[in-house]
Amino acid sequence: MVQNASLLWDKVIDRKEKIIKSFEEDKEKGLKERGIDLIRGEASFISSTTIKVNDMEISADKFVLALGSKTSTPPIEGIEHTINSTEALNLRELPKKMAIIGGGVIAMEFSHIFASVGVDLTVIEMGDRLLASEDHDSSQTIEAISKEIGIEILLNSRVQKVLKSNDGKIIEVETLDGKKSFEVDQVLLATGRVPNVSGLALEQIGVKVEKTGIQVNEYLQTTVEHIYAGGDGIGGYMLTPVASYEGRVAAKNAIENNIENVDYSLVTRTTFTHPPISSIGLTEQEAIEKGMDIDTNRLDFADVGPAVVLGETRGFVKLISDKKSKHLVGAHIVGPRAEELIHEIAIAMKGKLTITDLSEIISIHPSISEAVIGTAISADKGYQESCCG
Repeated sequence: MVQNASLLWDKVIDRKEKIIKSFEEDKEKGLKERGIDLIRGEASFISSTTIKVNDMEISADKFVLALGSKTSTPPIEGIEHTINSTEALNLRELPKKMAIIGGGVIAMEFSHIFASVGVDLTVIEMGDRLLASEDHDSSQTIEAISKEIGIEILLNSRVQKVLKSNDGKIIEVETLDGKKSFEVDQVLLATGRVPNVSGLALEQIGVKVEKTGIQVNEYLQTTVEHIYAGGDGIGGYMLTPVASYEGRVAAKNAIENNIENVDYSLVTRTTFTHPPISSIGLTEQEAIEKGMDIDTNRLDFADVGPAVVLGETRGFVKLISDKKSKHLVGAHIVGPRAEELIHEIAIAMKGKLTITDLSEIISIHPSISEAVIGTAISADKGYQESCCG
């Protein structure tokens, strides 16, 4: 047993920076090995076929835009007294108290990071639930878990002001119970991200830009036929693996003249809370809104032996399937190794397997994967009972 242990947060940051530097060096090395020039600077189009970077002009037949995103800044008085997620990851000293504005992916990931190292956390969300894009069961479960680990959750609440005080920040919030004011050391702004499309003179050359990002078609082609775009700059799923996928599709279509449609039907998503939340396909609410006749089946990790052995019993596996065809249309996991387990379901959905097909997989015992197969077995049993008496 380890006794009298303490966290050296600055060492955590040192390790993070060392790893990132290593990744950057490897990427640059990979570009050089492939004969790709890397030029650092700010670029803007001076015509539809030429960009200017620093003092250099570069012309090309095709362009692929990968512009990324930036922190969304809502009109809150004193917003300049907040920090964003990048700045939060560079804090050399842990705050004792922190407020997080927002209840989405970034907000919940950071709230669990900081709560795990002893920071007193308050999360302030305008909506009536956390992680509004997730299935209701996932949202409710992570809210309960967040409260269990000491995070204060203020739903249906709007930040009015952020004021600077002698010792930190004062945050004023309008809640359903009236106004609330409290002092913290830091305020993290985590209200989402928006496409970073300014400064390139895109609209002047005919590239249509909307509030949600650069407009593209199914080939990731912009309104200028020789310019393609992917990643956060086009909005939609602002996820690293999706951006990587879009980059590959955009480059392929630019070079080979539109041979592949972009397909988002099997995007896997994870929010890295503790435990993590992973999902694919439709939520139960979305399926109902589409008028689908569905079956939902859920297995709690508290009923999965290996999870009990690991002491990781919080959460569940939930499978959503079409009642007639028995094909999976969505899945949601809150619990240990959710970010790994979701790939089993993604492969099943890609292969158009039915609940019965999935239930016939013989899982390793003991393993957390038993939760996925166990849920499928339960679902298939329900199908058999309903159809066969």
